[in-house]
Amino acid sequence: MTRHTLTEPWSWRPGWLPRRRARFPYARAEYEEVPCALCGASDAEAIAQRDRNGLPVQTVICRICGLLYICPRMSALWYARYYAEEYRRQMAAYHGTDLVADPEQLYRGQYRRSSWLAAYLQRHGVRPRRILEIGSSAGGLLAGLRDALGADVLGIEPGPEEAGYANEHGVPTVCGLFEQLAEEAIGHFDLVVCSQSFNHLLHPRRVAQKVRAALSSQGYFFLECQDFFQVLRYKGALCHAIQIDHPYMFVPATLRGMMEVSGLEIVEKTWECDAQLSDRERQTRARLGVPTLHVRFLARIGPVVEAPSCTYADVVGRLRALPDRPWRATLHTHWHRWRHRLRPYYHALKKRWAG
Repeated sequence: MTRHTLTEPWSWRPGWLPRRRARFPYARAEYEEVPCALCGASDAEAIAQRDRNGLPVQTVICRICGLLYICPRMSALWYARYYAEEYRRQMAAYHGTDLVADPEQLYRGQYRRSSWLAAYLQRHGVRPRRILEIGSSAGGLLAGLRDALGADVLGIEPGPEEAGYANEHGVPTVCGLFEQLAEEAIGHFDLVVCSQSFNHLLHPRRVAQKVRAALSSQGYFFLECQDFFQVLRYKGALCHAIQIDHPYMFVPATLRGMMEVSGLEIVEKTWECDAQLSDRERQTRARLGVPTLHVRFLARIGPVVEAPSCTYADVVGRLRALPDRPWRATLHTHWHRWRHRLRPYYHALKKRWAG
């Protein structure tokens, strides 16, 4: 492990606004250089030096398979501390609020979203008896799936507060990391769910391989992961699309490659890319709490492929074709923050006028 130092632990703002020192001790954290998690190569090209909060985060692209990832990155111990102390506060600050979402809010939002996922599974003929969720948070998604499908559920969540809330509300949850749990302690499941967590993982290939081992013979893996191409197109600049909490930035080609080398076969009819949906469909899903700018699909046990089909040329070609306009992206970000801040006042005035 190589120790690196972040020399500028500042939260980013435009030059004409005062800067604010970050609370988390990024400069004291331990950093490590890692090879590509998809093909194992150590030949990478740097494409960016900062993340959306202005932290000096280096993002690289593998010259063999095209996987995008942070390198060097914080060690596992420091990422665990980051999630315990900083993550929720940083997310709230980025969206222009000091109100950190509590477990009850998370639970309600997840439960609302579960109705869409249950319908998606039923539409594709998936009727699981046992469901496991990786990164289950407060347990709302599992509670909704249990109520809708009548399945037994189990969650795995590294955050002690959210895992405790889930257990208190009747959703069995193990506090820990999925990749660190013994296989015999997990058992086999008809459905393993990983929603909005895959790009947060430090060892996604290891997790995907363990998912394969945890599936029953007719089991399915539901993966819902942010598509970095869509995020970049929406944000308008690399420095606004990169997040320190996303050690890996997947695109459709590298997601497919990760499934191939992990022995998981995508069921093509279940593949959905939000970029291909109509605006009306995206808005309908957003009201149910379904994330946008994502790719989602079901996969089942398949053959293990030695090398992924994706290449550097495939990914870098599309990456270079996308916009990189930092100042326009800055204005876009601040507009959305102010809109988020003013939304409660708008609804209060609207209610008053209606009365």
